[in-house]
Amino acid sequence: MGDGPALNSIRGIAIGDDGELLVANHNQISAVAMANGNRISLSNDTGTGSGPVFNALGVTRDPASGVIYVASAEADRKIYSVTLPGGDRTIISDAATGVGPVFDELDSVTIDETTGDLFTNGEDALGNVVFKVDPATGDRTIVSAGDGPILSSISEVRYWQEEEVVLASGEAEGALFRVDPASGDRFIVSGPTVGQGPYMGDLSSFALHTPSRVAFVIGSGDAGYRIFAVDLDSGDRVIIAAD
Repeated sequence: MGDGPALNSIRGIAIGDDGELLVANHNQISAVAMANGNRISLSNDTGTGSGPVFNALGVTRDPASGVIYVASAEADRKIYSVTLPGGDRTIISDAATGVGPVFDELDSVTIDETTGDLFTNGEDALGNVVFKVDPATGDRTIVSAGDGPILSSISEVRYWQEEEVVLASGEAEGALFRVDPASGDRFIVSGPTVGQGPYMGDLSSFALHTPSRVAFVIGSGDAGYRIFAVDLDSGDRVIIAAD
């Protein structure tokens, strides 16, 4: 459905501008019109935009500036900015850009729309962690080093603007976590030990509907792929779609 560049190997998705979705698929960031599915390439390795080429896994957008940020999976993980129009790419944080702990893994990126700070999941000597990244300097700070359950195999992070916390999906634990960037403390929002409902299995991507305080979470396991609606206050969960 829709015309434009092929949607091959989609790895990340975010809300764009004016009824568009932003899609990250390896060497390309595309805008997809919600109304008809038409797609245009905003930045790629075949002539749209200049700068180093990324291997895009996650994408987010700063609504104030319109700048797009991309989590990229080169051998040494990086975060890029993409400026529009034009699609020019700039590395804003990696081992050589900014100070602080270096990303060892990097899967997604999300933004605090009030401060402009970025958050991403990765690994360092502590295992799976959540980083805060200053987009102006590239400086990195671990914001999940407080008390609480260990984060392991985190697949995606989303910033919950109203609560000023980061939510993270645990790929292996079947749990959705909450991280307070101010204290570093970690909590289970929903999982085998919190909330009522079926086991969610290996979690991947999720979306927030903040007016209803619900997360829609993709889980998989022996029963196939399922989408859960998770109450962010109680942790209760129900299946709303399944294979």
